Amino acid sequence: MLNGTGFNAQTYLEQFAQHFEAALGANNDIDLRSLCAHQPQAKGSAYWAKSIRPKISLDEGTGTYREQLPKSRNLKGDINARAAEGTISRREWENMEASLKTFENDKARQTPHQDVDFYQTLIEPILNDTGHEFETEDELLEACDPTSATIMLLVSAFKRSRNMQMIAALKAASTTRKMLDLASASGTFGQIVNKTVDWNSTAYKNNFITTANQGYFSLKEDAPLVRAALDAAGVSDKTRVPCLINPHDFAQTCINSFDKWADIPYVTKQDVENGTMPDAFGLSFIKCNEIPKGKMYAWLPQAIAYVPWKPLEQKLGEDPRYKFHPTFYAKEAQGFARIDDLGVVEITVKAA
Repeated sequence: MLNGTGFNAQTYLEQFAQHFEAALGANNDIDLRSLCAHQPQAKGSAYWAKSIRPKISLDEGTGTYREQLPKSRNLKGDINARAAEGTISRREWENMEASLKTFENDKARQTPHQDVDFYQTLIEPILNDTGHEFETEDELLEACDPTSATIMLLVSAFKRSRNMQMIAALKAASTTRKMLDLASASGTFGQIVNKTVDWNSTAYKNNFITTANQGYFSLKEDAPLVRAALDAAGVSDKTRVPCLINPHDFAQTCINSFDKWADIPYVTKQDVENGTMPDAFGLSFIKCNEIPKGKMYAWLPQAIAYVPWKPLEQKLGEDPRYKFHPTFYAKEAQGFARIDDLGVVEITVKAA
């Protein structure tokens, strides 16, 4: 209360805040945060998301990423062959020919080391905020309802901003990682260093796909290739893969794949919340106005990390610099990053 004549900011704030949060929950836009790997709430100016996975490499023969496997070793048979495999017993080693007692053969007898890739991805907080100035108290009272046009527009932009932050991480050209330096010519070999890791078609051949046809994404000719790119990275066949698509590209897919598409609707907010996302070849299509025409992005939920910093906070007050107009402000802080480069696929629709 200001000199007995102002509005009770706390009472209105409680009402407006409740209505703002209710409208956020009722908004039908998909919250892409629900399709990411949630990390613990962070403090400070940065968070390092940990990743541990088996050591893998691209096998050109199969076109897939293969996990490092234990070696197969014969326990019986020719002693000369088993000397190189390291399955020689101590007694055999002592009694075999001196020419076989080489450093390499002795090294093969040592306990095998199964390597594991370990790295951390840098995630920094991003502020997401919105606000509105009411010229009169009556305008504030009129808008103090979860279905008011003012609140619904504030909520829509606020939620879009959340999604745009996630999309930026999804398609980032590079990420900052803390990882083991295994470059043999490096002066920091074997040490943990910060590296900028690029994400492009040169480093990740399977993760960048161009459609077979001009002007549209085909369920018959393109969707299986996206699924194959993720399968080649060792993804379970039953894993649902969200796929962002521009509404115009979605329309062209429907037109050109109608016989396949007729019974497969796009994903809605309710599908995500209920775990009933429809799919075609394991891809669940989400129409998104933030994706440019001619580009699509498919990803595994565990490939993108979401880190909350500061929960939703709302303020309402009178500003004497602007004739004591009631002013609303809401903010939150969060961060996103791609923590598994193999779990994201960029699709380019071939230009018509």
